[in-house]
Order: sequence, then C-alpha cells, then structure tokens
Amino acid sequence: GAQITTASGIDELERLGVDREIDLRGSNEGTQTYKMEKYDDGTLTDGYTNIEITNYIVNPKTTDYISIAYPNNFQALRNAMIFVMQKVVAGESIYFHCTIGTDRTGTIAYFLEGLLGVSETDRLRDYELTYFFGLKNRTRYHDDLTNSSISPRFYSMYRSYPTNQDIYDFFMYGLSESQKTEYDQLIHNFREAMIKKN
Repeated sequence: GAQITTASGIDELERLGVDREIDLRGSNEGTQTYKMEKYDDGTLTDGYTNIEITNYIVNPKTTDYISIAYPNNFQALRNAMIFVMQKVVAGESIYFHCTIGTDRTGTIAYFLEGLLGVSETDRLRDYELTYFFGLKNRTRYHDDLTNSSISPRFYSMYRSYPTNQDIYDFFMYGLSESQKTEYDQLIHNFREAMIKKN
C-alpha cells in the first residue's frame, strides 16, 4: 500500500492484525510521522522497519527492455523480500509500502507472488492494478501523454520477468550454492506459512 499518513491509519492496520510495517521509501523522501509501534508490558517494541529502495527499476543487469543495470536497487529489493519472508515464516502479518503504493510496492508484490507460484495472469493483473492509485492522483500518466511513465514501467517488468522461473532466477542471481540452498528452504517455508494463513 501507500505510506501511513494518519494515526487512524495505524489503528486500522492494528485492527486488521498487522504486526509489522515495512517502509520501502528512501531517506530523501522524508520521515514518516505515523509508524507502527507495539507496546508489551510497558516496553516499546518497534513494529516499523525501513528498507530503502531508491528506484522501482531493480534489475541487476541490462536487458533488451532496460538499458541500465541497477544492482544496488536489486540487492535492496532482495533484502526486503528476504525480510518479508522471514517475518511471515515467524508468524507476523506484514504491511509493506512505498509512497503511493505503486512502483516499489508493486514490484515486491510481483516478485513475492512469483516465488509463491501465483499464475502469470494473476501476477500481471495484480501488478497492473497498482497503477490505478497513481492514475487517480495524477502521479502517473496514460501512454499517449507526454512523459508517460506507464508503458516502460509495466512492459519492462512483464518482458524481463514473465514467468515464475524467471522470477526465481532473478531472486537467486549472483548467490553461492550454499546461499541458494538456504533461500530455497526459506521460499519453501514462506509458501507453507502463506498456505496456513489462508
């Protein structure tokens, strides 16, 4: 979703049973006033985590559709995915967001759904839906307008990572065999945890 802008937004997350908020925004995007915090026996426990992703383009290498590699964003995205999976496996319910819930949020959801084995059709539909909020608020533009940001964003994701195998290969990119084994187990545990939650 989008960043939390009111105290009632935090209350709503807690009412829904969310345990942890993961903020994907960069440090240059301002401090979030309202954050998830949990109190337990008078001790403040932070339910807020920031994992900075500075750009929605997260490919580690150039492709036919993205001419510039973004290895730092890729590593940040993978770290965020690992963190989400670990917390879900530990029994937490997660709310992750960027500023308006369109680019970085949609990207993480797209890749996590791929690791879960969600069908290509459903993944792409969910990813496309993340643009509606931006369109409504005029932070995104239709393809036929000057400075359109929709077509290259959507198609670069679709063309670069269309299948679940592509997403898995993307996630495992550059890892050692021992790391791949470790994260294969994490993905398996994540799938099991999500099945139990649903």
